[in-house]
Amino acid sequence: MDMKRKGIIWLVVLTCIVLCAMSAGCDIIDIAGVIGNSNENQQQPPPPISPPPTIYETKAPFNLGELITPTDRNPYWRIEYGEFPVMMTSPAYADFANSFARIHLDFPGRDEMEPFILDADRSYAMACFIGDGVFGSYSYDTNQNVRFDDDAELNLLLLMDFSSDDRAYLESKGGRVVATEIAKSAIVFVTPMDNPVDGLTFEQLKGILSGEIKDWQHVGGAGLPIGLYYESQLGDEMEAVLKSRVLFGGRLAEPVLEEKTVGVGIALGENTILVRVPYENAAGSILVTSLREALDMDGIKILDVDGVKPDAESITSGEYPVTFGCFAVFWENDKEGTPGRFAEWMLSPEGRALIEESGFTPVID
Repeated sequence: MDMKRKGIIWLVVLTCIVLCAMSAGCDIIDIAGVIGNSNENQQQPPPPISPPPTIYETKAPFNLGELITPTDRNPYWRIEYGEFPVMMTSPAYADFANSFARIHLDFPGRDEMEPFILDADRSYAMACFIGDGVFGSYSYDTNQNVRFDDDAELNLLLLMDFSSDDRAYLESKGGRVVATEIAKSAIVFVTPMDNPVDGLTFEQLKGILSGEIKDWQHVGGAGLPIGLYYESQLGDEMEAVLKSRVLFGGRLAEPVLEEKTVGVGIALGENTILVRVPYENAAGSILVTSLREALDMDGIKILDVDGVKPDAESITSGEYPVTFGCFAVFWENDKEGTPGRFAEWMLSPEGRALIEESGFTPVID
C-alpha cells in the first residue's frame, strides 16, 4: 500500500473519530489526547477524597470528680487534679463561663451549673484567688448541697483586662501568674433611638464621662441635661477600663442618683442615702454598658466613637477606642494542670465558637 493510500485511510479514520466524539458531546482535545495515548482503554484514577471535618471532643477531659455522700455532712463534689477547674468570673463573663460548663458537664440547665461558675466583683475574686477572701462562703448552693470539697482552692479567674498592677499584686502574695487573653469586647454608649446624636468624638465622650459636658447641646443634640447611667453589673471592672482608656486616670462623673430612706436600727432611726438609679431609656439619658448587654436592649441606639461602630472587626483591630479583653488568670505552676489546659481549650475552635455565641469576640492567633 503506497503512502498516499495510507494517508487517505488515516484521514478517514480520524474524521470518523472526530464526528463520533462531537455527536457524543466530547471535547476534541480530549480525543486527540486519547489517540496519542497507547493505553486508551485505561481507566482514570478517581478524584482524591477530602478528609472528614475535625470532630472536637466534648465533655472530656474536664469533668467533675466523684460525688461524695458522707453521713455527717452534705454531699459534695471532690475536685481533683485534671478535672473541672474551680473558677470565679466577673459578672460580665458569666454567660460564656456557663457555656463552658454546659459543654463539659452533664447538667440540664443553668440552675444546675451555677454552683460551679462563681461570680464576684474583681477585688473579691482576686482576694479569693490569693486565699484572703472567704471562698468557703461560696461553697453552698440554694439546696444546701456542697459544690466543692472543703479544701478546694480557687484556681482560675476570668477577669476584664489584666494590668501590670494586677500582676504585681497577685505575685506579691503568691507565685508567678499566667494571664491568657481569650476574648475581647467593648464598652459602648447607649441612648434612646430618637436622640439626634448618632456619635461622639473621643474628646466629647471624655467630657461627658468626666462631668465637664453636662448638656446634649454641646455635642450636637437638643438642649437637654445629660442623664448619665452606668451598667451596675459591670461594677468596678468597667470603671477601671473607663479610667484607663478614656479618662487616663481621671475621675468618673457621678451617675443619676436618687435619695432612698433606709432603716439603720431602732436607736438611730431612719437614714437617707443616695443610690444609683437603674437606666431609664428617656430623653437625655446615656447608658455606659458592654456591647454584649446593649445588643439585648430594645428601643436604643449605640453611639459611634470617632466615627467607628463597635463590631467584631473594629474591636479586633483596636480601631474602636474603648475595648477590653477577657483574661484567664492562673498560677504558673498550674500551667500543665487543669487551669492551664482549660485556658488552652478556651482558645480552641470549640471554645472560640462558644465565646462568639455568647456575644463576645474570640481571640484568634
